[in-house]
Amino acid sequence: MSGVLMLFYILSIDIIYTIHQHHNQPELRDYQRKKTICILDDEVEVGLALKFILEENGFRVELFNNPLIALEIIKVRRYDLFLIDIIMPNMNGFQIFKEIMQINKKAKVCFITAFEEYAELFKDELSNLSISGFIHKPIEGDELIKRVNKMLSSKQNTVK
Repeated sequence: MSGVLMLFYILSIDIIYTIHQHHNQPELRDYQRKKTICILDDEVEVGLALKFILEENGFRVELFNNPLIALEIIKVRRYDLFLIDIIMPNMNGFQIFKEIMQINKKAKVCFITAFEEYAELFKDELSNLSISGFIHKPIEGDELIKRVNKMLSSKQNTVK
């Protein structure tokens, strides 16, 4: 019984310390905080690879494999950029994009896909959407970082 009590005590101290530490920190200005990226891809390995590359380059990343769960989180969290796979079960990337735009009209959204033919197939639909970018998988890490930085530094949420 004492082992359980000790574990609870340590967890309680850690939680109190974390809350105290966060409460006493000054609010960070936009340029001071890490940019947060939401990746939504049903292929776990691809999502993890993108997440690893982005985190290694200083970004905060949240990865979702289920669009329905992601939408619930997106309603309550702020993201600087969304990287969304087009073809997924339950909802496709376009449906998710429309939901995100209802939540935040200024959101920056980039579609990602492994199939170049989808870019051609969805060309008309893509031209009518205010997307920030389009990435073909696979993508080299350096190119991914370059493209993400370009989208994040843009004042607009659309590619012209």
